[in-house]
Amino acid sequence: MTPSALESIRLIKGNDQCIDCSHPHPDWASVTFGTLFCIDCSGKHRSLGVHIDFVRSLVMDSWESKQILQMIHGGNDAYKEFLKMNGLAHLFGSTSTIVTREEIIARYDSSVAREYKESLKKRALGLSGNSILLEEPTVEKESSASKTNRVMTGFGSDPTYDPKTGRFIDQSSRSDLLTNGGIVGATVAVVAVVGYAIFKHYA
Repeated sequence: MTPSALESIRLIKGNDQCIDCSHPHPDWASVTFGTLFCIDCSGKHRSLGVHIDFVRSLVMDSWESKQILQMIHGGNDAYKEFLKMNGLAHLFGSTSTIVTREEIIARYDSSVAREYKESLKKRALGLSGNSILLEEPTVEKESSASKTNRVMTGFGSDPTYDPKTGRFIDQSSRSDLLTNGGIVGATVAVVAVVGYAIFKHYA
């Protein structure tokens, strides 16, 4: 997950604290419901099974783009508001910081909860325009046409091209070729000077 995507998720209304016990700075998430919670509550969410609630760490787990989209379109307050609209506001009415598994089941394993997660999934599919937040920058791959053009324009003049073999060589081979070429060139130059000196002597 990119830093920008992580920041966007943390800034969503209500995501500054655990949705279940109100512990600050939660680092665990329900991909299914687009909500954040603390590590203590994450165990109770995991106990529901992945078919009900899929849990990920914001910072330790890898994330797929579609999962990040669900988090961006979710939020703790958004889920609470949905339950409130459906007459279930009392499920989050407790002020206790200790949340039981039974409370977790009531909050996330019901027909209303299933309706919300299906709605969230559909809405997230329409957020492809936010894809800039989702992926780390990647190096653009060179197209086949570009490669062909580069090879053809460098043919015969590219210093990495060996006309003797008709092949391009890597940098290490090029270094060897230049080194050997330099030795041969120097030898030819010495022979030429000596030959010229002998010619002048007998001329």
